[in-house]
Amino acid sequence: MLGLGATVMPVTSVGLLQDQVSYRLAGMWLTDAEFAELRRELARVLPPRLASPPAPGRNRRILASILLPGDEATRDREAAHGRGRTGAYGR
Repeated sequence: MLGLGATVMPVTSVGLLQDQVSYRLAGMWLTDAEFAELRRELARVLPPRLASPPAPGRNRRILASILLPGDEATRDREAAHGRGRTGAYGR
């Protein structure tokens, strides 16, 4: 995913702070029902933003998401240490 930035924006034009670039990785413990709800929520809030046409003052933003299942070893290790959330969103 980080490699996508190189294809979207040449390295010479990158101003991470000025362009408000961010990268987030978060682990969440969700039941299948909670995960389905999360997907419905994203499907509800993203389309209006995705439909915004180019206009003066608007900058194109790229949002990428990858939803992967976690592994059992991670779950067991975090449970043993009393951590239920990981990543920048889990703070």
